[in-house]
Amino acid sequence: MKILVVSDSHGAVDVLEKVIESHIHGVRHVFHLGDGCGDIGILAHRYPDVSFHVVSGNCDEFSSNETSYPDKLIVSVGGKKILATHGHKYHVKMSYDRICYAALEAGVDICLFGHTHNQTSFEYERIYFLNPGAIYKSNEELECAIIDLSNELISVKLIAVNK
Repeated sequence: MKILVVSDSHGAVDVLEKVIESHIHGVRHVFHLGDGCGDIGILAHRYPDVSFHVVSGNCDEFSSNETSYPDKLIVSVGGKKILATHGHKYHVKMSYDRICYAALEAGVDICLFGHTHNQTSFEYERIYFLNPGAIYKSNEELECAIIDLSNELISVKLIAVNK
């Protein structure tokens, strides 16, 4: 089972659409990790066979039409328990300590977060942590990630897409 993970689209619906179109084949779930969470709502109806999981970010808190999204989700996908959050409430720009403790406390297999606009992945205490980077950037590359949960393994591909 494949999962597309995106974050930080910041209103760039056309760019988000390009990334989704480029990677939607074989994807069963899409996670948007905030800062533009309303952007995914515009596109989700085009993909009725895909489950969308959306959390709000720090920039979404100032938008009146995006307050209906939670700041974190815990869902089970493909036999894995996943924590999804934007990351700002865990101060991920300063360190990963708080998000690691939150993931441990929640008993998840995978923790997804954004906010830093930088791709990263690491494993801590058997939990896989992933930040897909940012969809909206000023440079020529758009970042996202694909998680493949085939055969009970977690395989991650960090992707940079040209605008």
